[in-house]
Amino acid sequence: MGGGVVGSYNLTLRVTALERTGLLKDITSLLANEKVRVSGMKSRMDYKKQLVIMDFELEVLNTDILTKLITRVDQVRDVIGAQRLS
Repeated sequence: MGGGVVGSYNLTLRVTALERTGLLKDITSLLANEKVRVSGMKSRMDYKKQLVIMDFELEVLNTDILTKLITRVDQVRDVIGAQRLS
């Protein structure tokens, strides 16, 4: 699905993870390596649970890339989960 579509999709990817030094760098490096454009990012902390919730505004070429991207982000150390919001 979407493999032959020309253009790009704008979407929000939410990443929930345990807070640690270097986490944001690890995720943004992965996004750069996958050649995904980040057009915006918001984050907030849940201090009681020591969790960070990050919403990345992304441009991806097709849904196949998104599926691969979610799998790769899920494999980053301390990431609890990644999901598409919109």
